[in-house]
Amino acid sequence: RLANKRFAIVLTFAFQTLVLVTALLLVLGQLGFDISITAPVALLIVITVAVIMFFIAPFLPSLPFKFGDMVEIEGIQGDVEAVTPMFTHIRTFDGRTVFIPNTLIWSRKIVNYHFTPNRRVELKLNVSPDHSITDAFAVLKEIMHSDERFLDDPAPAARINSAGADGVEMVGLCWV
Repeated sequence: RLANKRFAIVLTFAFQTLVLVTALLLVLGQLGFDISITAPVALLIVITVAVIMFFIAPFLPSLPFKFGDMVEIEGIQGDVEAVTPMFTHIRTFDGRTVFIPNTLIWSRKIVNYHFTPNRRVELKLNVSPDHSITDAFAVLKEIMHSDERFLDDPAPAARINSAGADGVEMVGLCWV
């Protein structure tokens, strides 16, 4: 695993640019163009791109997500479908495509679920007054321990959330 992922990306892009310029010069040479004049120009272009990528690009702002990440922006939750210079396209879970202006994204809170694959979920259970709370605790814990999607660390827990005349609301807390 690379210690500096951004440096690796910049280095890869610079190498790809070098290969592209070299291939373009070779093709032009094969087509009969005089590349002896363009070789210094191509070298200057490669050096300029390398300087920009190594010294300027790391300081340019970047969006805190990429294509395919699951994000929430302004209450809109879904997968990033595309990022264009003007808009970010979010595919919501009900199939809609939402276009959010990038100028709005820079000034709003963004939750990127891609960086945190484990989530805590709450399983709420209402227990009527004529049922045993102890039995309800046992059922809730059995549900959380029997499903392989629930993580053992941290261990699932159950507690009483509220109580009233109409019964007790229990909640199971577990990580998936």
